[in-house]
Amino acid sequence: MNAKTKSASAKSTTEPGAEPQGKQKAVRISRLSTAPTVYVEGVSQMVLGFPTSRVIFFSGVNQDTSVDPPTETHLQACELIIPTAALAEASLTILTHMIGTKSLLEKGRAEWSAKVQHVMDQLDLLQLPTSAGQKKAD
Repeated sequence: MNAKTKSASAKSTTEPGAEPQGKQKAVRISRLSTAPTVYVEGVSQMVLGFPTSRVIFFSGVNQDTSVDPPTETHLQACELIIPTAALAEASLTILTHMIGTKSLLEKGRAEWSAKVQHVMDQLDLLQLPTSAGQKKAD
């Protein structure tokens, strides 16, 4: 256990549920310099258990349509092992925040889609020079 971990655990002096009614415990987040940032596109596999659960995230997909049935291979980005209670709490928090920000998410999606459509529409107006020996697509 490093010094940062020791000091963080030493600061925790109250038991869960010991906070007065209506007040939330203040939480400070301190990022360790070794904490990775990982981009993921989705969840490949989830195993719920007690006392911990496992979630495997992927960041890319390879499609093999030359076999029957076609096969999809997920490229694992990272694996999370988390106490099941913390996973359930995080899941509820995510859904609660999505419900509360649904209109903002929809607005952001619409704005992004409009920007992409504008760029796609501009492609028709571009007159790019063709390489020697290549025919320009009609």
